[in-house]
Amino acid sequence: MRQYLIVCGTALFSVMGVSSILPVLPLLAKTFQIPDDKLGILIAAFTLPGIFLTPLGGVLSDRIGRKSVLVPSLLFFALGGLGCFFSGSQTEVIFWRSIQGIGAASLGTLYNTLIGDLCAVEEDRLKALGGTMMLVAMGGALFPALGGLMGNWHLMSPFLLALCALPLALLVCVTELPRPAGTSQSLNNYIRQGAGSIGERANLSLFAISFIIFGILYGPIITYFPLLAYSRYGASPPQIGSIYAATILGISFGGIFMPKLSRSFSARGMGLCAAALFCAAMLLMPHNSSLWLCALPVLSYGLGQGILYPTAMSALTGGAPEHTRSIILAANATTIRLSQTLMPSLCGLLFSWWNFEGVFGGGLLLAGLLFILVPVALHRTGPTDSKL
Repeated sequence: MRQYLIVCGTALFSVMGVSSILPVLPLLAKTFQIPDDKLGILIAAFTLPGIFLTPLGGVLSDRIGRKSVLVPSLLFFALGGLGCFFSGSQTEVIFWRSIQGIGAASLGTLYNTLIGDLCAVEEDRLKALGGTMMLVAMGGALFPALGGLMGNWHLMSPFLLALCALPLALLVCVTELPRPAGTSQSLNNYIRQGAGSIGERANLSLFAISFIIFGILYGPIITYFPLLAYSRYGASPPQIGSIYAATILGISFGGIFMPKLSRSFSARGMGLCAAALFCAAMLLMPHNSSLWLCALPVLSYGLGQGILYPTAMSALTGGAPEHTRSIILAANATTIRLSQTLMPSLCGLLFSWWNFEGVFGGGLLLAGLLFILVPVALHRTGPTDSKL
C-alpha cells in the first residue's frame, strides 16, 4: 500500500510545479516585467534542467535504486518552491524555479518506472497507468484552482504547495521499494542494451508522440491559454483555474475506461482517435465567443491525452526490459522536458508573428503529425489490428 501511495504522490508532484502557477502566470509576468512573447521563461526555467538531469536520474535509478534518486528529488523540489516564494526579482524567481526543476527532473520517470516494477501484467499496468493518469488529471484540475485561490491572497503563495513534498520524502525513506534486477551487470552492458532499446523505431516514435502531447499542453494550452483568457476575456486567476478543471473529465475518462477500451479497440485506433481530439482542440481554442466556451477545447485535449498517453506509456514500459526500464523511460521523460522547454518559446515566436492564431495553428500542425506516428508506434499492443 505504501508503495502505491508513493507512486501516486510522485505523480502528483510531477504536475504540481507547473499547474499550480498557471492562473497567476500573467500576473507574475506583469510583476517581474516579462513581455508577453517571453511568457514561457517561467515555464522553461523549470523544465530546462530536466533535459540534462532526467537521463542521469534514469541511469542512477537503474544502477543504485529508485529510492536513492527519489528522496533528493523531492527535497530539491520543496526547496525550490520555498525559494520562489521569497523571490523579489526576475533573476531570483528564475534561479529558484531552476532549483525546483532540478528536483522535478526525475519525478515523471520514477513514478512510471515504479508502475512497471510493480505491475508485470499488461492489463494491470494499464489499470495502474490509467488510475495514475486520473489522479494526475485531478491534480491538474485541483492545483490550478488552488493556485488561483492562493494567488488572490498572495501572488507567490502557490509556490508553497511544493512543501508538501517533504512528508512524501519521509514516507519514501521508511518504505522498501523494488530494486532493478540488472544492478549487478557491467556499466558497458547496461549502456549498450539501453541504447539498443532506445534506438528501436517504435520507441523513437513513442518518444515523438510524447513530445507532441506535452508540446501542445505546455505551449498553446498552459502558456498561452491563460494569456488569451486574461487579455481577451478579462479572466481572473480563479476563473482561469476553473477552466483547466475541464481536463479532469477527459483524462478521467481515459483512466476509468482504458482497460475496457484496450480489450475492444486496438491501440492504433485509440491513438488515431486521440489525434483527432487534439486537432479539434487546436481548431476551437482561438475562435470561442466567451470564456466558458474555452472549456470545450480544453476538454477535448484532456480526453485525447487520457486516451493516448496511457496507451503510449504501456507500450513503452511493456516493451522495456526490467534492468533498463528506467533509462528508457528517462529518455522519454527527457523528450518531454525538451518539449516543455522549447514549445513555450516557439509559441512565443508564433505569437509575435501571428498572435493567438499562430500559436494554436502551430499546435494543430503538431497534432496532425500524430496521424503519421501512431500507426508506427502503436502496432505491438492492444487487440488485433483488424479492429478499429
